Amino acid sequence: MENSYLKANYIAIQILYFLEKYGYSPNSAIKRGILISTINGNGVTLASAYRTLKKNVNYVDDDLLEKINSYPCIFRKLEKNSTNQ
Repeated sequence: MENSYLKANYIAIQILYFLEKYGYSPNSAIKRGILISTINGNGVTLASAYRTLKKNVNYVDDDLLEKINSYPCIFRKLEKNSTNQ
């Protein structure tokens, strides 16, 4: 379980860095080719990492989630599913 939290938060931090640097949505066609690093060192596209984050949103720290959702380019805000917690 701890590993899931670590992986999800690591991806969230990578996405937050991208948002701070560029201000574009991770799903933006302009930035789809950007690769980010996962916790095990593999490179994945930003869009793929964002999809992974959405699937594992219950493992993400509330503060990180709030920061990601604060960006205007995030139209569908990420929300934790109360049935899975």
